[in-house]
Amino acid sequence: MMAIIACVALVTGCCMAKTGRDKLRCVLWEAGEQNEMSQVDSLAAVSLQLLAKSDDQLRLLVTPEMIASIKASDTALEVVFPDSVTTRTSPGAQDRITRILIPLSGEYGPPPELSSAVIFFGTDTYVTGPSQNNFARPELLRLLELLKH
Repeated sequence: MMAIIACVALVTGCCMAKTGRDKLRCVLWEAGEQNEMSQVDSLAAVSLQLLAKSDDQLRLLVTPEMIASIKASDTALEVVFPDSVTTRTSPGAQDRITRILIPLSGEYGPPPELSSAVIFFGTDTYVTGPSQNNFARPELLRLLELLKH
């Protein structure tokens, strides 16, 4: 598990080093308010790990309106990479992505026991067929701990 985190951190660091003009961004959306987060490397690494360990793909049509609604009404963590990152996005699939959105409340948020997470991903926009990690508790607990700081 530590090897996965180290690999994700290395990929994240390489992305940040590639370009001086852009930077890795982590934004916490809370009922339409956006807050830039510190500890971006750690948040990005855990988010990538959640996505890479996903074990299901949802048959869900993702629209810009849906994403806007999540950001306006719920709590969600959005990670935006300065360059595309190649990662596993669902069982048997690998994609290049520039963004991840993890709802932390609302319709797509995790259940109270934090057993699963829906992970939206994409490049310029979020793609249809988000991933689901049905064993997300350790990563979700880590995310929540990082978001407290």
